[in-house]
Amino acid sequence: MAYKESDHFVQMAESLGYHVVMNDHPEYGQGYSIALGVGACQNNACILMVADMPYLKLDTLKEMVSIQDGKHIVICEYNGILCNPMLLPKRYYDKAKQLCNDKGAKQIIGDDAYLTVSLLEEEFMDIDEKTEAI
Repeated sequence: MAYKESDHFVQMAESLGYHVVMNDHPEYGQGYSIALGVGACQNNACILMVADMPYLKLDTLKEMVSIQDGKHIVICEYNGILCNPMLLPKRYYDKAKQLCNDKGAKQIIGDDAYLTVSLLEEEFMDIDEKTEAI
C-alpha cells in the first residue's frame, strides 16, 4: 500500500492521545463525517469543529464547555449567523449518526432551543475560501 500524506497526521494525532476516525467515503458529504465522528465518541458531549478556522480561541471552547448543560446544543454565532464550532450533548448523538449529506450539523438543531457563544471577527475567518489568481 502506498504511503498517504494523511498517515503522517494520523500517527502524529495518535501519538498525542487522539483517536482518529477516517471517512473513506467523502462523497457521502460532511454529514457522514460527522456521523462517523459522533459514532466513535464515548463522552457525554463532543465538540464538532472544522480545521479551517485557525484563529478560534481556546477561551471560546472553554466558554462553550462552561455553559453546556447536557440538554441544549451549544453553537457559536457571529453577527447573528450560526457557525462552527458546535458542542453536541449525548442526547443528540442518534440524530447526528443518521447524517449522510453535505448540509453539516446545523440540521440537528431543528426546532430545539440552543445556547450560543459569540465569536470575535478574527475567529470567524475561514481560511479556505477560493481566491482568483492574478
